[in-house]
Amino acid sequence: MDLVPGWFRKQFGRGTAAAPDNLSTHLEPAELLAIMQRIHETACREVAQLPITQFSEPTDMPYAVYPQKIGALMFCPIHESLHSGQIGLIRRLLGKNPIR
Repeated sequence: MDLVPGWFRKQFGRGTAAAPDNLSTHLEPAELLAIMQRIHETACREVAQLPITQFSEPTDMPYAVYPQKIGALMFCPIHESLHSGQIGLIRRLLGKNPIR
């Protein structure tokens, strides 16, 4: 919960929808990428420092599939693949070439 800012989850989390009529709350693509990069770097740094003995410890809700730290780490690439597929579909629907 500390990794992703609350306002960010509220604007982009599960159950939210794009609101083209409210441009004042939208982030520029560069700002959004910078936030995502900071989250990624922080997560990588924290996982690298996590002692292997803690991988089997339970995680707090919300968790996606597995209620322990190693399960959350195992689910990350699956989750990212899902979003990559969604982005690819949107690109195709917009007539753009896929990114490889």
